[in-house]
Amino acid sequence: MTRDIDFVIELSTQQIEQFIHLFPDAYFNVNTIKEEIEKQGMFNIIDHKTGFKLDFILRKDTEYFRQAFNKRKRIQELGTKLWVID
Repeated sequence: MTRDIDFVIELSTQQIEQFIHLFPDAYFNVNTIKEEIEKQGMFNIIDHKTGFKLDFILRKDTEYFRQAFNKRKRIQELGTKLWVID
């Protein structure tokens, strides 16, 4: 069993600094994040305390992903509002 969550996100290189500040106690590689944004790939962030891994999949610029993001729904889970794609 893995301890991870997958997220599909939109992220530009201009937003990296703001994004990484959301994870002050985590391991990540900024260069990998930059490379994956350019490739529309994926990267992960690992929490030092729990070992929990967050996989971030960059939204690809395809019709499928554009439509999926346009149909996303807002939910509340564990006291946090989230957008989900089903």
